[in-house]
Amino acid sequence: MPVLVLVELRLKPTKRQEIMASVPAFEAATRQEAGCLAFDVMYSSTDVDLMCSVGRWKDRMSAQAHQEADHTVAMIDVALEHGTDAPRFTVVDVG
Repeated sequence: MPVLVLVELRLKPTKRQEIMASVPAFEAATRQEAGCLAFDVMYSSTDVDLMCSVGRWKDRMSAQAHQEADHTVAMIDVALEHGTDAPRFTVVDVG
């Protein structure tokens, strides 16, 4: 069953540009992963320090493999450094 993985990250105001610079390569690598049906990173139009990603995966196994991929582990490290808190993950089954 397909799943959506939603990630929300509140950025430190002084670190927004640093994390934005790493997003294009992360998006490109993620979209090449087996099981990735769609993936996008978005920034709030009303809250400049809020960043979200939405990934649609063919199944939970594909989503889990993404969490363990080198580029994802590296991006989580960047998020932990530049975010005010750890990223919040929500996984939703979609049919």
